[in-house]
Amino acid sequence: MTTATTMKIRARSSSDKQIKRRKLLDTALDLFNRQGYQGTSIEMITEKAGVSTGTFYLYFKGKVEIYQLLNFEGNEILFRLIEDAMSWPGMTSIARLSAIAGAYYRYYAEYPGYYKISSILNIGQKDFRRKSEMQGQLNQQANQILRLIESVLQAGIDNGELEPVDTWQATTALWGMLDGLLILAEREHQNLIIDACDDFFKQGLNILIHGLLKRQDAV
Repeated sequence: MTTATTMKIRARSSSDKQIKRRKLLDTALDLFNRQGYQGTSIEMITEKAGVSTGTFYLYFKGKVEIYQLLNFEGNEILFRLIEDAMSWPGMTSIARLSAIAGAYYRYYAEYPGYYKISSILNIGQKDFRRKSEMQGQLNQQANQILRLIESVLQAGIDNGELEPVDTWQATTALWGMLDGLLILAEREHQNLIIDACDDFFKQGLNILIHGLLKRQDAV
């Protein structure tokens, strides 16, 4: 067998592995969202993906790890959306905060499966909090997003656009409000507010930003 042929076979083999791994991830994402975390088993994932249980363990250590990897992918999508929304030159701090909120809403609306993985399905699941390399990476991702928001707030304070506040507390309040509105849309009374969720989002952001704006009489 020639070297070129050997390289082609290896490339095809590597590609096949990536396809199988992606298939397992996509299948798990679908099942977790439809069946819930507890209601989804590894056997269900492999059966729907058309692979053996042994194949699953070639790529993942278990159900928690494949969930965490999906969480990691979702966080990457969200961070990319936030960066893209803030990429326009000359944006004020208020505009950047609005862009962050808009990016989070877009994540919720356009990537609902990933949103539920990162914000809904892990609630109350102690397995997701166990110390591991992947959990450490997830914590770093979450901190990266929050520190980005804090940097926008600090820049607004430094340039006189925003009132001096505890930037970390304000960051937590902002993220908590955005997260709370979206979680509310997932509850039993979803049909009452889902059509107006975008408006609620904007109104809530306006209320919070109004409290952060530099008052003219204080200048």
